[in-house]
Amino acid sequence: MAEFVERKLQLAAVALATELNYAQAARKLDIGLSELEKRISTLETILSMKVFRTRGQDVSLTDEGRVFVEGCQASLASRNGKES
Repeated sequence: MAEFVERKLQLAAVALATELNYAQAARKLDIGLSELEKRISTLETILSMKVFRTRGQDVSLTDEGRVFVEGCQASLASRNGKES
């Protein structure tokens, strides 16, 4: 499923899953916080599922989100290998 999602949305999911903090993930991607929030919202709309659970400042992956992010990591690694 991940391989069919736009690369920038995959990168947003992986960054947020790694940092578990919106502000840190946005900095890592060199984008604004509102842009990251928009990308995650778009991603979850496309997938028709929650990838992340947020409670205040706490961010965690849902079970489905964990599987999706693992797929994104594999897809991105595969793409990077092809670009070399």
